[in-house]
Amino acid sequence: PTPDLFAVDRVFGFPGSGAITALASTPAGLLVLGENNIYMVTMYPVQQEKSDLHEHSLISEGVGCVSQRSVCQGQGITAWLAHDGIYMFDSKAVTKISDDIADLWAGGRWEETPMTALGQTLSNLGYPFVLHKSRMDRACGTFDAASSTFVWSLPLAGHENNSFLVVTYYPTTGSWSMSTPIPTDSDTGVSSYRPTNFAIVHD
Repeated sequence: PTPDLFAVDRVFGFPGSGAITALASTPAGLLVLGENNIYMVTMYPVQQEKSDLHEHSLISEGVGCVSQRSVCQGQGITAWLAHDGIYMFDSKAVTKISDDIADLWAGGRWEETPMTALGQTLSNLGYPFVLHKSRMDRACGTFDAASSTFVWSLPLAGHENNSFLVVTYYPTTGSWSMSTPIPTDSDTGVSSYRPTNFAIVHD
C-alpha cells in the first residue's frame, strides 16, 4: 500500500484475541471483537510530524464474539453473542447481560425453570432447551427499533421440530423473553411462530 494512504505506524496487532470475528462502530471508537478478547481502537487524522495516529486498548479479556451476524446496535448499545452468553458495550464498559438465561449455555439441564406454569416436571425432562454450541455460526441478531428490543436467533441441540430459539432482551427493564417456532396444521402447511410457555425472566 501507498505510505501516504496507509502509514506504517497505523499497523498494529491484537495479542491474544485470536481471530477478529466482528467490528462495530461506537461513539467511543471502533470496537474490535475477537474470539477471546475485546479491544477499543481510536483513529486520528493524519498530521504532520505526529506518529500517534491511533490508540488501542484491551477493554475486556476472556470475552469473545461468535460472528459479525450476532452484533446488534441500538439505543447507544452494542450487543453481541459470545460462546458463553450475551454481552453489551455502552461506550463505557463491557457487561454480560444474559445471566438470567445462563442455563442455556450450561452443559446440563436448567437448575431453575423459568416457566412458572409448567414447573418442575418439564424442567426434569431437560426443557427448556440447550444451545447447539458447535453450530453457533447459525446464530444471528438484530435491534428492533419499533419495540426497542434486541433479538437473537440461537441454534438448538437435540430437537428436530424446534431447530432454533429466539431470545429477546428489553433494555429498559433488563428482562428477557424466549420463544420457539411450533409446527401447526394448516391448509398451506406453513408453521406458525408462537411463544412457548416460557415466562418472561426479570432481574
